[in-house]
Amino acid sequence: MTMSVSNRRALVRTFLALTLSTASALILSHESFLIERRVTPAGFEGEAQFLELLKYPKPPVREFHVEDAPRWDVQTVARYLSDGTITFTDVNDSSRITEAKSATERSLQSRKGRAFRVFSHLSHIYSIPYRQYSELHFSSPKTDTSIVEVSTWYRLTFQRTPQGVKLKQIDYLVLEVE
Repeated sequence: MTMSVSNRRALVRTFLALTLSTASALILSHESFLIERRVTPAGFEGEAQFLELLKYPKPPVREFHVEDAPRWDVQTVARYLSDGTITFTDVNDSSRITEAKSATERSLQSRKGRAFRVFSHLSHIYSIPYRQYSELHFSSPKTDTSIVEVSTWYRLTFQRTPQGVKLKQIDYLVLEVE
């Protein structure tokens, strides 16, 4: 069976239209998830500054590797840590580890240990500029407490003090199924 020239042209036009339509949808879909500019609600500037402090200078170009974490100024990061203890939880192992501020600082300084791994992964996730990774949700369940959710990956709990916000707890929320 042969197809007339006009039918072939119509078929090619239809194919091209569908291809362009699909490509446009993919581009728009990609762009709708891209975070081009972050807007921080009033009263949550300290929490946002903490996350910006941890952020990679440029978005990560490969999957997570703990050693890729930026070299943070630990003294500056420590200003955002609770003066008492910091609690780390992980939905995957039901662990609840509480560390003194000094132990967390040592972990960040030496770039070893659980605190460093958690901060490194949080930094990696927050540095990926797409909503499904790093869209922030802010809330304040009590006047002296604020919560920042980093998409569905992390929940950070801060204590509000006269000296600024202090990180009290980091919860890793992604259930990793093997």
